[in-house]
Amino acid sequence: DMRRSCGFYSKLGLTATFGGPDAEFTTFSAEAPVTAATNRLHVNLVHAPAYLPPPPQRGVPGGWGRAVIFVDDVDSLQARLVAAGLDAPCPRDAPWGERCFHVKDPDGHELSFATPDYAHPRWDPATQRDESALTGALDELLGAEQAGER
Repeated sequence: DMRRSCGFYSKLGLTATFGGPDAEFTTFSAEAPVTAATNRLHVNLVHAPAYLPPPPQRGVPGGWGRAVIFVDDVDSLQARLVAAGLDAPCPRDAPWGERCFHVKDPDGHELSFATPDYAHPRWDPATQRDESALTGALDELLGAEQAGER
């Protein structure tokens, strides 16, 4: 239902930059008009009357995974979505270094909105894994070459 989906994505604060509620294809963008400087996030909707969502699977939200969208202030976003009439749960602090909440679009696709907790080790470059030794060993073992090395 394109009209229902357009209503949902409009409430998220995205702007229809192509198509609309009566179109077969609609693009929603984070910023409009879309320019090279504002070309950040787009959601493309396709009217597919015969679409059947995949059956629910444990651990697979919406049957396909989830899209994660980072925002500056997840708490204020959640409050704006609730004020717009969406069912958006209170954000929670996740053990992987994000404050986040999840919502489902009208077709059951899960979206996660998150603000990174930059004090968490996940976001500290000094704690990141250095895989260069493993990559080098695999290259040597398999005879692989890096792009541009010949």
